[in-house]
Amino acid sequence: MTAPEPEWAALLSRLPEPGPGRTTIGLAVDTGPHGADLLRAATVLADDFPELGYLWLDDGASAAGGAAAARAMDARGVRLVVGHFNSASALAAAPLYARGGAVLLAPGATHPALTGAMPHCFRLCAHDLRQARLFAEELVVTGERPVLVTQRIAHGKSLGDAIEDLLRAAGCTPLRIDADRPAEIPPLPPGPVAVIGRHAFAAALLPRLASHPRVLLSDDCRTPHLLDAIRPGSSDLRVAALGGAADPAPNGGAYALTSRAALEILAGAVEIAGPGPAAVAEVLRIRRWPTCLGTIEFDAMGEPLGIDWHWLRIAPAFAVEAN
Repeated sequence: MTAPEPEWAALLSRLPEPGPGRTTIGLAVDTGPHGADLLRAATVLADDFPELGYLWLDDGASAAGGAAAARAMDARGVRLVVGHFNSASALAAAPLYARGGAVLLAPGATHPALTGAMPHCFRLCAHDLRQARLFAEELVVTGERPVLVTQRIAHGKSLGDAIEDLLRAAGCTPLRIDADRPAEIPPLPPGPVAVIGRHAFAAALLPRLASHPRVLLSDDCRTPHLLDAIRPGSSDLRVAALGGAADPAPNGGAYALTSRAALEILAGAVEIAGPGPAAVAEVLRIRRWPTCLGTIEFDAMGEPLGIDWHWLRIAPAFAVEAN
């Protein structure tokens, strides 16, 4: 477990605690910037949903941490959970939640297999196969051979493989480079570059990419610190983002809106159905939910309808490009 930074300590101090008359919602997230999106949403919405209290557990952004957090939630009787932004963490936690009949709302885990791994999982983001299509369509139209840089993590492999498959099917075979760290990546040929990995991985690589005509970043690269990594002269830098043309700011977190939407939906479901997970899951499946992202409903697998990926252009000037 990583010790929370000062901002985290402040967020935790403002988080409504479980108590009499409150339904406990588990927040299973690591102490990185995406986890802060979720805690921030919970504190902002505290006055709107006074009937909710929150238990935060660090899932370590890892499979082992996700499983440990799920077991701890079960031991404490928490059956309504929001979080697990890391796909490896979410996939490890899912079968444990399933055994206890828990409900998981996932604002940021994009692995396609997640909603099939437990019966009561509801995703608030479009999965990686849809994000892969966004990348492939953009890279094909450049007419140049793209470079596909993927970090060796579960999310990097899943999304990188899907993008490569689509590019090959379109007759646009990429130069694929897999790496644990940016320092392992050799000098890249000119042309468009796609970077698939965590925010720290992309931020360390960006200074080397300023001369490339187009640089595309995967969803996890979007953090409040993304702008700090940009070097003068970047010609066309974009990051995959969720939602639509109402994206609030270039320096927002990747899952700020999906985190808020997850809490809005879960609070509404608890108000209608009570705190029992089976009843909450049932009402989640049959209703349409007004949220900060617009009206959302879930298909039979728990995938969201009405949420998809678009490009958020970061440089040379901020702009939303809806797709």
